[in-house]
Amino acid sequence: MVEETPPLARVNQEYLRFGDIDLETLENGEDAFAAIERDEPDAVLLDLRLPDMAGLDILRWIRQRDLLS
Repeated sequence: MVEETPPLARVNQEYLRFGDIDLETLENGEDAFAAIERDEPDAVLLDLRLPDMAGLDILRWIRQRDLLS
């Protein structure tokens, strides 16, 4: 999950805590790129406005690399 607002990240974590999910919470796009390259996730929950870039840029990057297909 990429969410720069800690209270909102905690709310999302609460919604997802009942599933069998390994959840990593990140606060910016650069950390998201690094995490996705390190360990390709099954799904991404993404804020569209991050402090260092637009979330759509991350989605385009994921699509260009044919990840999460």
